[in-house]
Amino acid sequence: MTDVFLYSLTKAYNRLSLFPEKHAEIEEDDFIRDVKSPNAFAKRIVNLVDELTNLSMRPEEHLMIVTFSGMMIPTGVFEISHGTKHSTLSAMVQIVTRALLINADAIIVLHNHPGGIITESETDVETVTALKDFIKPLDLQVFDSIIVGEKSGSTIFNSFRERGLL
Repeated sequence: MTDVFLYSLTKAYNRLSLFPEKHAEIEEDDFIRDVKSPNAFAKRIVNLVDELTNLSMRPEEHLMIVTFSGMMIPTGVFEISHGTKHSTLSAMVQIVTRALLINADAIIVLHNHPGGIITESETDVETVTALKDFIKPLDLQVFDSIIVGEKSGSTIFNSFRERGLL
C-alpha cells in the first residue's frame, strides 16, 4: 500500500516546489498487474483521479496529468489547467515541469468533457501527438490520454491507448 498525492506547484524563495493537497491509498500490485490491459489500467487511473479531484463531475474542462515511476506505479496527480465548459489550455511546459520535478518516467494526460460526450476531437489527437513528440527527447513517455465524462451518474472514459490512437 502506498499513497499517491494530488500536488500543487508553488514558487517560493525563487524555486519551484511541490506540496501535497490530498492523497489516496493505492495497491501497487494492482497497477503493475493491469498495465498490460489498456482498459483495466485506464479505469484504475480514472478512478484514482476521480477520487482525488472529482474530474468526471466538474462543470468546466480541466487538464490533469498522472505521473508514473518506471514500473508504472502512480507517483503524483497534477492539475495543469482549468478552462471553460468547452475547452482548456494544453500547456506543454507546465506538464513537463511537473513531470521533471517528480522525476517521472511516464505520464497519462486526462481531461474531462463536461457534456458527457467523450469522443476525441481532432484537436485532442493533435495535442497529444505534439506532446508525445515534445517530451520524447526528455526520456518521458505519454502512456495514454484519457477523456473523462459523466453519464447518468456514472463515470465514463475514452482511452487513446485502448483505441490504438497512441
